Amino acid sequence: MIHVICDTTASLPESYCKQYPNLHLVSLAVALGGEYIPEGGLSAEDVVQFVERTGEQPLTSQPSIGEVQEVVSQIPETDGIIMIGVTGGVSGTIRTMQAVAAQSGRKQIVALDSHTTAVGMRFLIDDALQMIADGVDFDSIVRALERSIRNIRTMFVPSTLRYLERGGRIGKAAMLLGALLKINPIIYVNDENQVDVLDKIRTTKKAYARMMSEALSRPVRKLAVVHLMGLKKAEEISAELQQQVDVPLYPVTTGSASLTCHLGPDLIAIMVEWEPKEDEDVQSN
Repeated sequence: MIHVICDTTASLPESYCKQYPNLHLVSLAVALGGEYIPEGGLSAEDVVQFVERTGEQPLTSQPSIGEVQEVVSQIPETDGIIMIGVTGGVSGTIRTMQAVAAQSGRKQIVALDSHTTAVGMRFLIDDALQMIADGVDFDSIVRALERSIRNIRTMFVPSTLRYLERGGRIGKAAMLLGALLKINPIIYVNDENQVDVLDKIRTTKKAYARMMSEALSRPVRKLAVVHLMGLKKAEEISAELQQQVDVPLYPVTTGSASLTCHLGPDLIAIMVEWEPKEDEDVQSN
């Protein structure tokens, strides 16, 4: 059996997790008032209400090496393990997973930086679990996931830059904050796996349109819209995108509490996995 371990920023529904005995979670945590709470027990609304009430920036904590090791230790030594972590551009979770993989001594274990989060991770998890069910071998699954990772783009339009400014983990976006105050930035995870600015747009409506245009700039394999306390707008954008692609979109979902700490409310994100380019497809076979 091959197992999949992912972190809770993937926001997998409990009903989904119960379907797969070979799917395991490690949790990030959020500190509200000094108490660290596993993010599965918190919503985006909980985080925003805390910020509005206290004016404090909630802290987040990645899973410890011990927590990841505990999950790994419960899996038989002869079984393969594929760990899928939130982009290293915003969290050290994947580095913890990689350290555990390196120290485990197992023959078949790998930790993959997803270069994305939320439902973007679900793209990879779905594929991994399906390939496992189909009997695909470990190395072939890893190669397929690595190819998918290269073709995933994660973009979002924040309603406020206050959370990005306070968070202090967002690389170029933080350095460009002063220049962006009067516009709507489209933030994305670039090809170097860093949080960057894709474009700077004067109105929110045009920013959403630009993000949709980018998502549809190549043939689409998977597509989804994610929100943080912006369900109505997310559903509108999802419906508009569905009219322009043949593949069914993933249902609109909300991001996790830990992401809310750094991104804030009323955020709209698009995650897309493009079909591989022809030359890439040839090289991977």
